[in-house]
Amino acid sequence: MEVICQLLSAGSDDALKALSAELARSQAFALTARPSLDESGDALFKSIPPHHFVYPKRELPNPVEYRQIPADDVGRWFQAGGEFERAVPDFEYRPEQHQMSVAVAEAFNGQRHLVVEAGTGIGKTIAYLVPAVLWSLANKIPVVVSTNTKNLQEQIFTKDLPAIARVIRAPFKSALIKGRSNYLCLSRLEQLLSHREAELAEDQLLPLAHLCAWIFRTATGDLSELDGGAEVSDRLASTPEECRGRKCRHYGRCFLQRARNLSINADIVITNHSVFFSEPEKPLALPKTAQVVFDEAHNLEEAATRKFEREVTAYSFNGTLRKLHHASRRRESGLLHRLRELLFANNFLDAAEARDALYERLGAAIKHADKLRLSSRRFLKGVAGLPRKEESVMRLRPAVHASFAWSEIVPLLQTAQDDLYALTAELEKIQDLCKGPEDAPAEAVAALPEPVADAIRELGVLLSALHELADNLEFTTAIADRDWVYWAAVSRDYDGKPIGGLHAAPIEIAKFMAETVFAKKESVVLCSATMNVSHSPAFIAHRIGLDLVEPDRVTSLCVGSPFDYRRQCLAGVPLFLPDVAGSHPDAEGDYTAAFATFTGRLAVLSRGRMLVLFTSYRMMMTCAERLRADLSGQGIRLLVQGGGQSREHITSLFREDAPSVLMGTDSFWEGVDLIGEALSCLVIARLPFDAVNDPVVSARSERVAENGGDSFREFALPNAIIKFRQGFGRLIRHKEDRGVVVVTDQRIFTKNYGGSFRKNLPAELVQYADEATLLAEAARFLIPQHKAIS
Repeated sequence: MEVICQLLSAGSDDALKALSAELARSQAFALTARPSLDESGDALFKSIPPHHFVYPKRELPNPVEYRQIPADDVGRWFQAGGEFERAVPDFEYRPEQHQMSVAVAEAFNGQRHLVVEAGTGIGKTIAYLVPAVLWSLANKIPVVVSTNTKNLQEQIFTKDLPAIARVIRAPFKSALIKGRSNYLCLSRLEQLLSHREAELAEDQLLPLAHLCAWIFRTATGDLSELDGGAEVSDRLASTPEECRGRKCRHYGRCFLQRARNLSINADIVITNHSVFFSEPEKPLALPKTAQVVFDEAHNLEEAATRKFEREVTAYSFNGTLRKLHHASRRRESGLLHRLRELLFANNFLDAAEARDALYERLGAAIKHADKLRLSSRRFLKGVAGLPRKEESVMRLRPAVHASFAWSEIVPLLQTAQDDLYALTAELEKIQDLCKGPEDAPAEAVAALPEPVADAIRELGVLLSALHELADNLEFTTAIADRDWVYWAAVSRDYDGKPIGGLHAAPIEIAKFMAETVFAKKESVVLCSATMNVSHSPAFIAHRIGLDLVEPDRVTSLCVGSPFDYRRQCLAGVPLFLPDVAGSHPDAEGDYTAAFATFTGRLAVLSRGRMLVLFTSYRMMMTCAERLRADLSGQGIRLLVQGGGQSREHITSLFREDAPSVLMGTDSFWEGVDLIGEALSCLVIARLPFDAVNDPVVSARSERVAENGGDSFREFALPNAIIKFRQGFGRLIRHKEDRGVVVVTDQRIFTKNYGGSFRKNLPAELVQYADEATLLAEAARFLIPQHKAIS
């Protein structure tokens, strides 16, 4: 409480000061009589209960020693009159769920990998969690469940596992583990509190006070729990570079270490693909396991690719440089400034000559940092000029080195590299001076004041970051590895002008998956509602390397949805709209205008309750501007992806009892559950083919062709079908849901590949030649007959 009051009173805002005084009076202490912020901050940290760390010595048994879990017994849990029906209200027997649970048990028993397409509504998470829990208890080894989204992680951990615990009635331990950046770092918080005057603007004091108050309530330190405080929370997330591990004085109370320790002791661990692929060789957050379940497994290729991507952006430079030194009109901050203050405050170098040398080096390093800040920005501004003016992305091939555009940025690159190396060399000299002479006794180094030791440690962290940045800069500009794809991307700088970035990613991840996952795990279960294309998992199996595994170690299962789509869903294609892929110059504009007009009329008819899925951000924003005023006049709220609002926040607004239309692009095509009357109408603006100018997509298409395949039929089309099925699946999420799907892209009927889309849908598409007929049928389907249509 002292910390919070002092933060509030530090501002000039009278309301904040009044709130601080009121808090102080309510706690019966005076601000002038309280300890310093450092002392009260220490009390804040001590208020966090320490964690009792347990390090289990669990070794995976020889597979011949596994205790089998009878598959028939597993299936009986789900049968009519079984354990779930007796223990869980409203539970109903679903043969698809029963079938999947048995298949998972058999895969564990037989040390085989299993691919499952589990239709929407079968209860797939329970279907794999029950055999996973029973297997873990029988063999006293953990099972890891990995999802693509944090939302599903939370659902499994807070809803599904507690339900299973009530049914099984045998105690088991479960844990949820996210990536380290999700957790508050107490060491970084302590640093920020200690240097708040130099590091924080006045408008950041209230968010920091809010965060300090939250510490008293949180059991996990998961920053996603924090309602507000985003202005400072990004600066307090745990980072691998700054983590001291066991040497940190807050180790016993560390939220990240607590989550990891709970994870390695758990029987069932719920993680996400990002965490899983972060530690294939040296697990820190996950226990040793031979059984893994990947949910939302159709995203595995993208998730693995994302983890290996290398990049050089303005943030790559500025994030590290700001930590080193930052100067504004009001104040100076950063590690180099702090080291200068510590040099005189702590007198940690005995010899005056050494102190003078260090002071001089610190001044030189600040100049080098300022030079690198300017030269890196000039270089990245030059990179922004590589793509054509109307494009934001350009794939980089080795031949680009011979281009005039590249020749113009080479001097800028060399200057940035020279400045980067000069800064790194200067910091290494500072590091050597701070540590003292090489023959200094160990006890002398250990006796350094804690603030000095912390600063030296942070210097090492920033040096590592600069070395990595130099490596990435060299790699992304060499464009030398044919198994990687390289590209330049353009975004907006703080001044609103274009600034570039360099990126690289592996073209294929199949071999990596085969060698590090499928070959090293006894059983891997891969499940999703969209694992198949045309009733076969072959496409995804090939993309993730499952076809490199011995065929007798892989089995598959497809269980359909229990929903009656003929009764619950009306699906139509309007043929009266302009051709989305017309050849004349104004085709896109004509289609967008007609699409917006039609969608607006449909939204009024459905009284909002509409999700519109786009493949183009530009088209979405154009439609939003066309419709905003008209929808508002009809009492319908328009929610549009973007504007700094998270997907979760926008969908929570959509669920409110207010007529709404939600417009979204890529991230809204999957992972969004809108059950019930909140969503009654789904509009799909275009068939979701990946953008042809996407560098990763184009490189993978080329690799398919190089290997003798058809890049459209064997790559582009299957990917689009999977995404299309995900989007179509947003509408019907429960057996009582009813709704209308309108696919406005006529190519689903006019192109020969349209049949591939249609046969992968659970509902039959009806063609409508005129708007009036489609709207009338939609009205009859959505609105009960006894109600008048207003």
